Amino acid sequence: MKRRPLRRRLVAPVYAPTPDERVLYVDANNRVLCITQLIGWLGLGAALFLFALNSI
Repeated sequence: MKRRPLRRRLVAPVYAPTPDERVLYVDANNRVLCITQLIGWLGLGAALFLFALNSI
């Protein structure tokens, strides 16, 4: 297999999101996902904390 030069394999520099792309970060569905993940992590943390207390 022919390998490309290193310069062609580099990732393009990161650019600021356009106004249309910014909507993706504050969309209602993403907020619901973030809240769901937060509740899940809090539940997992509480379960591990209770497990640690029971182990003493």
